[in-house]
Amino acid sequence: DAATPQAAADQAPRNEKKANFHEFKLGIDAAGKLSVNGEPVELEELEKSLAFIGKNAPDFEIQIITTEDTKTEVVSELVELLSKHGIDRISLRVIESKLNRTIIAALNMDMVGRLEDKLILQGISSSDVWPGLIETKNAVVGLPLTLSDDTDLPTDASSFYQAGVPILSAFTGSHKDYHTPRDTPEKLNYPDAARIARLMGLITRSLATSAEIPNYQRVESKPKMAARSGGRAYLGSVPSYGDDVIGVKLSDVTKGAPADVAGVKGGDIIVGLAGKKIENIYDYTAIIDALKVGQETVIEVERGGQKIELKITPASRQ
Repeated sequence: DAATPQAAADQAPRNEKKANFHEFKLGIDAAGKLSVNGEPVELEELEKSLAFIGKNAPDFEIQIITTEDTKTEVVSELVELLSKHGIDRISLRVIESKLNRTIIAALNMDMVGRLEDKLILQGISSSDVWPGLIETKNAVVGLPLTLSDDTDLPTDASSFYQAGVPILSAFTGSHKDYHTPRDTPEKLNYPDAARIARLMGLITRSLATSAEIPNYQRVESKPKMAARSGGRAYLGSVPSYGDDVIGVKLSDVTKGAPADVAGVKGGDIIVGLAGKKIENIYDYTAIIDALKVGQETVIEVERGGQKIELKITPASRQ
């Protein structure tokens, strides 16, 4: 992966005139949203990066990537911002916002082997076609479903959505064995994994044989808090995805983990951590990134309609 200018600043010797980073691809879409190397970035954070580049590597080339439906004046303002920081080597790449619709949809199955309650289908808001198509095809398969409008997903489908392609992502939910050696083959739900594959196959076949291309809809993403890079603290909470709540509802907590020791329980909705409000999973993971291992803090949960504050001490992920 290409290092960011911030990381280069931390690593490069102070007397080095040019930073040691490889690329800086600056994206801007029709809505004016910014990204660096594919990652969303706020204007204030971007300005800090540009100031660093202008001071340490003014001859470094920055590529602006935009779509054909982005207004010319929006791109011009971005070029002016780069020039303000002494950056004049700028190249522009314009991509077709719909990828010529050669790719009409992106269907993704990411963690579908542990179905317990319901299959979560995410990305519903990316196209009007999904609700009716899913209902029709699932009538044959009969899976219990939860439909989620969320399009800002930590999986491969998101890159297609950002490029103007409708997405549908299947997910059976997180579990306490995830990313551990305990996630062993005998724990997989093979019969239901086959049913999920059948449902997604039926949807794919319908899309491939239809004379109409599914429409694409862009929706506003939920705001994310800035996260720091580096290792993460570990709480041992297992989020329950697909629930329409403010906060993060937990399906379980890992036995003996910090959340369990603190008294957090499955079914709790986490609404605060370390004095900061939590409205979604992105808030939660960003705050966890900022926690210090071994330093006690407060976690606030909703349980049975009441808010409870508990003391929790993050551990390091082994």
